Amino acid sequence: MHSRSVCFFLMGLGLSLTAQGAEGGSWVAPYMGRQTMFIDGKPEAPLIYLLSGPSASEPWRPEAQETMGAFAEEGYRLFGVLAWLQNIWKPDGLDVDHVKRQIRAVQQARPDARILLRIALWAPEWWMDQHPEERIGWTLRAGTHIPEAVRQNPDDWKMPSYASTVWRQEAGEQLRKLLQELAASPEGDAVFGLLVTGGQWIEWFYPKFEFEPDNGPAMTRHFRQWLRAKYATDDALRIAWNKSDVTFDTAEVPGVPERFKTSERMFRDPQKERQTIDYYKCHQELVADVPIEFCRIAKEAWGSPVIVGTFHGYFLHLTHQASGGHLEMQRLFESPHIDFLSSPFSYEFDSRFLGGSGHYRCLWESLRMHGKLWLNENDHPTHVGDIFGRPGPFWPTTVEGDIAAMRRNTAHCYTLGQGMWWFDFGPGGSKGRGRWWAHPALKEETGRLLKLSEGLLNKPHENSADVLFVYDTECFYYLAPHYLPLYNRDSHWDRTETLSLEALNETVAGAYKSGVAFDLIHLNDLGAADLSRYKTVVFGFTPYLSEAHRALIREKVVTPGRTVVWVYAPGYVDGERLSVERVADTVGMAITKSTVNLPPQLLLREGSITPNFPETRINARVQDAWTAPTFQVTDPEAKALGYYGGSVEVALARKEVNGAAVWYSALPLKHPPLMREIFRQSGAHIYNEKNDVVSAGGGVLWIHTETGGKRTLTLHNGKKVKINLAPWSTVILDSDTGKEILR
Repeated sequence: MHSRSVCFFLMGLGLSLTAQGAEGGSWVAPYMGRQTMFIDGKPEAPLIYLLSGPSASEPWRPEAQETMGAFAEEGYRLFGVLAWLQNIWKPDGLDVDHVKRQIRAVQQARPDARILLRIALWAPEWWMDQHPEERIGWTLRAGTHIPEAVRQNPDDWKMPSYASTVWRQEAGEQLRKLLQELAASPEGDAVFGLLVTGGQWIEWFYPKFEFEPDNGPAMTRHFRQWLRAKYATDDALRIAWNKSDVTFDTAEVPGVPERFKTSERMFRDPQKERQTIDYYKCHQELVADVPIEFCRIAKEAWGSPVIVGTFHGYFLHLTHQASGGHLEMQRLFESPHIDFLSSPFSYEFDSRFLGGSGHYRCLWESLRMHGKLWLNENDHPTHVGDIFGRPGPFWPTTVEGDIAAMRRNTAHCYTLGQGMWWFDFGPGGSKGRGRWWAHPALKEETGRLLKLSEGLLNKPHENSADVLFVYDTECFYYLAPHYLPLYNRDSHWDRTETLSLEALNETVAGAYKSGVAFDLIHLNDLGAADLSRYKTVVFGFTPYLSEAHRALIREKVVTPGRTVVWVYAPGYVDGERLSVERVADTVGMAITKSTVNLPPQLLLREGSITPNFPETRINARVQDAWTAPTFQVTDPEAKALGYYGGSVEVALARKEVNGAAVWYSALPLKHPPLMREIFRQSGAHIYNEKNDVVSAGGGVLWIHTETGGKRTLTLHNGKKVKINLAPWSTVILDSDTGKEILR
């Protein structure tokens, strides 16, 4: 039997595959069909409370003791604190006693607490002063037209370059010393996990990525070494870059003009802009390799089994993807040194507000396939206020709304088989943070959600998804990050080609309201995935497809009986050139470039999708005609279903290809009723006919609604459940019986 088959067989029996064998220590392993934390040899419900702000570094503060005590009263025993390397790494040694004191402070709140130690790998200022050549260099200079609030001199920022081997070696030595001493101490016995962090917001984004780093000495050296490894000879480099005089010794990190230059609006041409593509690839590999390196050190230094993770794998709700994203996330998926990944859930309003999806930002099916646990960060404000001053309706204004949001945000863990921590950014006074969930009703709700998580832990978790969304990260090396025409006359800030943001974030938010259970997967994992359960496969945004990808898709995906949905420009770039002919060949329809040069709109005529489907107009969220190129269907054998608004050009069509029902949408597939009808025609299960947020899996079905009202839910076994929903509420049900678990 294949090793993967053995793994899933044992998972189905509820057995864990571990190398530990004995009790003691902590690890992540399959259990009852999901990745599970084992602490002291026993499976543990993955709900945690993390302090933030000053309280996270000084958990002995009264406000920290109060909030930890409140969660302890509700049954929580997993807590998190934050140790800043820059504060404990002194010129004359390492202050490990500070970290031990942090752990003892948590034990004051609950003596048997188990602790997730979050370690922020920032460089002390004294170290940066001693090593100026190891700093990040900035291509976007002071004086560039940028908002007044951030108009600063980048030279004032003392940050180590990810390319600095000196920084990585010396910081790694300090991390090793800290963890070895801590692991040998009584306080170390309370630590179950290490959250190894760094970079922007200590989430492993490249520091100050909006200023387009890094042309400092360390990165320049590293980039030249990277180019040598890729091209081997100067002549090969000259051909790739179209520069007759460039050598490995003179190659430079591209500046802002080169980074913003594109040959075709949204797209960089690999034949003309290879220097920028190469740099971003080199940059992004460091964004992956640096946290892997520190996580490896953490695993080795601790000695005994310990859970190690980091912030990475962010995909949804990101702009500046090439400079500030996590495009090489698959390196972390495959790393044996990493047990879990994490991020806050999407900050988009269509995710956060009441009635929004509250969705994860990761490609969760890929994580499951690679045996990683996802710990979502719930940093959602409550009615007591938002310290960041974000506009309403970002957070609820009533206790009832708080409970609906808390329940929605946590319920993803149940259906997807993942975990979460409460990250308490509450106001808490000027001396600390906390108290977002201090209201008695909210405190009780945290307890109910933990008890439900504990109750589900020993029940088999089955995946209910029969729709799969496929996304790619390689494409962002070829996509323009900003509106190029605005660079010379205005600011590049907060401007991006918005089509990818809609095809990613808004489409996933809409899919939650389509009524189906679905998965998200990275394109590179498609070949190893079990596709048999998916009625529909949606290529949500894949403008980059290699020839190997296309061959795999033809063989495994576009098969008789399945529905395949293509969005925008699949395969327009293959890493070597741009080609509309490749898009047509990939989709299986005649496709050419559109002549529409207004902000595009998809028009669906009345009765176009089904006899009762209403006239619908779906606008693309663009500020001008920057979304280009766009494409149209010109295939006489394809059924035209939608048009560009104000045009006769076909923007939505369907055709049978190799026995599969193939749909092509030139614009993001983000409209819930449209998705619902496509999925219904494929045979996918529709749980709900209204535009509420729905998720199912692991024996749980939950529904979150803004409008409320009477609903008839159809369970997967065919049973009909009638329910009357209050506006702005979340209800969690047993997916087999329809019995309400939490209302």
